Amino acid sequence: NFANPVRLNTNGTLDSSFSPPSNLYLSAPRCGALQSDGKVLVGFFSACMVRLNPDGSPDSSFDSSASGPFSRFGSCIVLQNDGKILLGRYPPDSSCGIVRFNVNGRLDTSFALLAWSPVYGLAIQADGKVLAGGDFGLQRVFCHNPPRFDSLTCLPDGAVQLSGSSATNARLRIDASSNLLNWDSLGEFINTNGVFNRTDAEATNFPCRFYRAVWLP
Repeated sequence: NFANPVRLNTNGTLDSSFSPPSNLYLSAPRCGALQSDGKVLVGFFSACMVRLNPDGSPDSSFDSSASGPFSRFGSCIVLQNDGKILLGRYPPDSSCGIVRFNVNGRLDTSFALLAWSPVYGLAIQADGKVLAGGDFGLQRVFCHNPPRFDSLTCLPDGAVQLSGSSATNARLRIDASSNLLNWDSLGEFINTNGVFNRTDAEATNFPCRFYRAVWLP
C-alpha cells in the first residue's frame, strides 16, 4: 500500500472532506504546493505529478504524464506568479534537477533542463530569478529569458551597435571591457519591450572590445 496525500483541519485532525482516490498513484507523495484557487499540486517518488481539486479528486485539466520521467521523482514544488510550475527533482540517474511545467501540466520547453541534482529546495525571488539548493550547493537561475546579444554592428564612425533580447521589463546593465578584467558600464535601463539596442561610442578607442549584459535586481 502507498500513502495518499491528506489534508488536516486547523486543529490537526484529518479533514474528511479531502479524499483522493485510494492508491491511485501507486507511489508515495514527496512534495506539494497549494494554488490560490485551492487546488493542490502533488509530486511523487516515482509517479507523475498530479493536481487535485479542493475535494481531493483528480483535476482532469492537468496532465503531466506526457512529460514522461521529467514529472517524476519530485522533491519540491514552487509556483510562479504566472501559474507555471517549477519542480525540483531527485532522480536516480542524477539528470535534470529542475524542470518547469505549464499550467496544464505539459513540459515548458522554453525553460532549460538543468542537470543539477538532486534539488532539495526552490525559492522564487521578487525579480523572477530562482534559488535552488541541493548537493551541488546553492545556485541562482533565470526563470525567464536571460539577456543575450543577438547582433553587434560596426558603424561607419567606429562605434558598435549592440542589439539583444531579454525578458520584458527586466532591469539590465550593459558593460564593456578591453581586457575581460576591467568593465565599464554603458548604462542601465528597463527592457520594456523585450528587445534592446545600445551603442558603444568609445569602441573606436580600443583595439578589441568585449561586452556583457547583466540582469540587475
